[in-house]
Amino acid sequence: ISLVIVTTLSFLTRCWKINDPGKVVFDEVHFGKFASYYLRREYYFDVHPPLGKLMLAGMGWFIGYDGHFLFDNIGDDYAENNVPYIGLRLLPATAGALIIPIVFLTLKEMGLSVAGATFGALLLVFDNSLITQSRLILLDSMLTVFCVLSIYTWIKFYKQRHHVKMVGLFTVACVGIAVLFDLWELLDIRKGLSLREFSRHFAARALCLIFLPLAIYLVFFYIHFAILIKSGPGDAFMSPAFQAELVGSELVTGSSAVPYYSNVTFKHRDTSVFLHSHIDRYPLRYEDARVSSAGQQVTGYPHRDTNNFWVVEPVDLEHYPPAAAYTPTDEETTRGVRYLRHNDLVRLRHLRTTSHLVTHDVASPLTPTHMEMTSISPEDSLKRYNETLWRVELVDGSAGDKVK
Repeated sequence: ISLVIVTTLSFLTRCWKINDPGKVVFDEVHFGKFASYYLRREYYFDVHPPLGKLMLAGMGWFIGYDGHFLFDNIGDDYAENNVPYIGLRLLPATAGALIIPIVFLTLKEMGLSVAGATFGALLLVFDNSLITQSRLILLDSMLTVFCVLSIYTWIKFYKQRHHVKMVGLFTVACVGIAVLFDLWELLDIRKGLSLREFSRHFAARALCLIFLPLAIYLVFFYIHFAILIKSGPGDAFMSPAFQAELVGSELVTGSSAVPYYSNVTFKHRDTSVFLHSHIDRYPLRYEDARVSSAGQQVTGYPHRDTNNFWVVEPVDLEHYPPAAAYTPTDEETTRGVRYLRHNDLVRLRHLRTTSHLVTHDVASPLTPTHMEMTSISPEDSLKRYNETLWRVELVDGSAGDKVK
């Protein structure tokens, strides 16, 4: 009767007027958005493991939600955007409500009386923080219910350690310290356990506490990647090879193989500036008395400009004989076009000034510990040919992969 009472009160406090407020609240902007991405199958990146968000997405799919709303701003109205938010909120509310009966059963397993277990459960029934986090589209209540369930199953497992059959064999617990303490006690010679019996105890705990949780953890990541097959807001966090596997990725739809003598631009991934050069030169002497090469400036420029273009040139066999080892592919022989590939050596000629990009053992203007980037004239580039060579490497690239 006590269990029924505390469970009923738990559901009442978490589900009563769950429709209020009918607007996006707090971190619903994040977890509601992630559920929508699952339903749209668009790849996103987040620090949290996928299980809780998959559960929210599963609830959304069950109630017929299609993920059209992205929960962009706190205060956005659910009714105006036709979002079945009550159904989505019912999942964390149910998880939050289940915390109470699990705590009640845990206290009973620990030896407390019915009155003591009821009192402990009632403290959580009316805990404002637990009620609040259970009434919104958040992960907290699901995290908490799995934690208390782990503790409960560990206690059940622990109480079976002297039985012939391990009833708790397939339960999962997160109480590693308690396990180590328990194993240490089992090693006590007064327990009378043989080495074989102790090994069985150790194997059972290793299975339940290490291998089974790890397997479950990895399975949900597999489901996560199996669902998110379309290009989405998380593409930029992943390698180009990963992005190329996503449906609709710009790396596939908006790119093409780069033939030699193409005019290309280089954009820095973190700062979004273009590799840029112009006729202005570095000052021979800086304010801190350091000396430069007085060469042509090479900078990062945030705007689109004709000075951002560089011509990709192949290595000249006359000046660099090792490049003769290159063998054209059948496609290149047939079409008469040679494509830039992974690990190729190239020269980069600035389109507007016809100078070649180099770096050398001269301190850069802003960071003395870094080498200066500059470009040198066609005449000097022949004298310093090897210094003008750059190797093109694709992240996770393989031999023969075209640069796109």
